[in-house]
This record gives sequence, C-alpha cells and structure tokens, in this order.
Amino acid sequence: MDSIFQSKYLPTSFNGDLSLWDVSRVGSFQSMFKNNAVFTSDLSAWDTGSADIMNELFAGATSFNSDISSWDITKVISIGGIFKQAHSFNSDISSWEPELCPHFGDMFEGSHSFNVDLSKWNVSSCLHFGEMFLNASKFNQVLCWSLPPDADTDDMFTGSGGFIDPTAPKCN
Repeated sequence: MDSIFQSKYLPTSFNGDLSLWDVSRVGSFQSMFKNNAVFTSDLSAWDTGSADIMNELFAGATSFNSDISSWDITKVISIGGIFKQAHSFNSDISSWEPELCPHFGDMFEGSHSFNVDLSKWNVSSCLHFGEMFLNASKFNQVLCWSLPPDADTDDMFTGSGGFIDPTAPKCN
C-alpha cells in the first residue's frame, strides 16, 4: 500500500470511499496518503493489526481528521512523521498502544489542530522524540511520560505549548 495515493510533487485530490477495504494483511502503509490535500474518507473500520510500518501515512494530508482511534498499532515499529503537516488532524488516538515504536520524530510536526493527551502511551522503548510536536501550535498537553535518559528530545515541543512532567497532579 506504500504511497498508493501519494503525490510526490503536487497535492493529490483522491477522496474515494475506502471504508470497506480489507487491509487486515497489509504490513506497510508508508506514505499512503502523503500530500493528499483533500482526503477525508472514513477509515475507522480498518483492521491494522498486521501493520508494522506507518511512516508519513498522512503527512501533508491537510484535510484528514477521520476517527482512527480503534486502530491496532501494537505491531508498528516505524511511525515517524505519520501526521506531519496534517493540519486538520485532531482525532483522539490516546488509546493507541505504540510500545514497539523506537522513533516518534516529526510525528505531529506542523499538525496545527492536534491537541490530544497522549499520557497513557507507554513510550519507554522510544529513543527518538525529536521534533515530535514541532510547530503543532494548538498542542498544549502536559504529558506524564518518563523518558529514557538518552532519549533525543531536540525541538520536541518547539512552537507548541506542550511539555513533559511525570510529577504533574494528573499523573498520579
């Protein structure tokens, strides 16, 4: 499924109904809707339990904000930039379980609408958080995460109001 509806140079205008697609055996969704400026299709029923690659899946999909809260990402090992520049995205993905992902870099970079509390995520295996919320201007969550001491957090919250504080009252 890699890059199937992606445009490398110009925004794509595909917005067909994909709600009934059987993706239960798909491993890689990398860049599938990248730079697709009009895509808003309902993907809530997709069975993503076999997925292991989701890099830049919705990067640059500026209109996408469908409910994908029920997606199973427990096998995903690569998710960097999944919502990068997805300006409208603000779906509640707090129930996702990304325990195997070592790289969250650029995940919400430039996602201007995103403001979901991800404190319940277990990020103990992740080492790269660089630019995760860079310029995600509405993001103002206090995350209850305890990061590994050698984690890369360069520009993690630059341009956003978010921060990490595992001792915040809501974290107890």
